Amino acid sequence: MAFLFVFESQFIPTYPVLLIASDEAGRGPLAGPVAAASVAIVIESPQTLSQLLKTLKEWGVDDSKKMKESKRAEIAKKELSLLGLKSSVSLVSAQEIDEINILRASLLAMRRSALECVSKTKKLPTIWLVDGNKRPDSDKEWSVHSIVKGDSKSLLIGLASILAKVARDELMQALHLEYPQYGFNQHAGYPTASHRQSIALHGPCPVHRKTFKGVREYL
Repeated sequence: MAFLFVFESQFIPTYPVLLIASDEAGRGPLAGPVAAASVAIVIESPQTLSQLLKTLKEWGVDDSKKMKESKRAEIAKKELSLLGLKSSVSLVSAQEIDEINILRASLLAMRRSALECVSKTKKLPTIWLVDGNKRPDSDKEWSVHSIVKGDSKSLLIGLASILAKVARDELMQALHLEYPQYGFNQHAGYPTASHRQSIALHGPCPVHRKTFKGVREYL
């Protein structure tokens, strides 16, 4: 537990600092957008960081994939601004994914959400922690760190993963109302057996990723 509480500090050489954390949700589905969320906060001191992470731990923040849907929804409704956190969610559509590929789309979504988080923040040394083994492009003077399994190591990345997952799941619920024959409310566009069967039966719809195996065969 102590490791989790101090994990982010190893990337911070000086204080105060603007700390950003980003993660994505929805790289694997056959339909719908990929979503990314970012959270950003000015950290004044190691004590400020420790108190923030203690609160997130008390909330139950973790890697979103390890959490129940109800718990993710509960955390996503929290007033993050009360902790000094800014947050933003960005979506990259299925059409954009087909144009630039899913990896680039995921990185683009994280970049967009991170920029939205800091658009009105005073200029400070900025540390950007990103889940995964690839770094998004940045034309800012930010120190960018890609962290494999970052959503399990960093509570801030974990929080971003929750926000991205909840936002995407809510959108897939809405898309189910438009395209009920695919069962998006059950699988959120992931390649389950029932989803594959519905694509084979009905063909792809406008929100399917047409370059993905399991979809392109039915165009």
